[in-house]
Amino acid sequence: MSDYSELKKLAEAATPGQWDRSDGNEVSVSYEGDEAYWSWENAGPAQLHGSGAQPIADADFIAAANPAAVLALIAENEHLKAGGQLLVGDRNELRVDRDQLKTENEALRKALKAAEVAMWKADSNMDNEALDIRDLLADMSKGEQS
Repeated sequence: MSDYSELKKLAEAATPGQWDRSDGNEVSVSYEGDEAYWSWENAGPAQLHGSGAQPIADADFIAAANPAAVLALIAENEHLKAGGQLLVGDRNELRVDRDQLKTENEALRKALKAAEVAMWKADSNMDNEALDIRDLLADMSKGEQS
């Protein structure tokens, strides 16, 4: 059940007073919210028929599911739905951020790979230049010896 408007109307129209199960299986409600007999009498008890413990359990449930309890549950449900919608929005924003970070990460990986290749080439060139310098120094040494 996701549309509680009809249940909410019924709860708002019902007697807001105290609801209790009296002796046996009668559910009574007080207009005044107190124990005044005439208030209970005016509200008129509802009697659940049957035998055994079931009508008493049903009467306890009906008394507990009073308008205030129903309205509180509806309000809590609406509050949680609103919070859930906020979480969905946050989740969607996080997905956009995640995708952007993935794109940036991939670009950084490519840049790192290019930098590694450039460093390898530079290192290789330096090794070649070092060999050229050694050869030149060796040639110079030979020239001095002769």
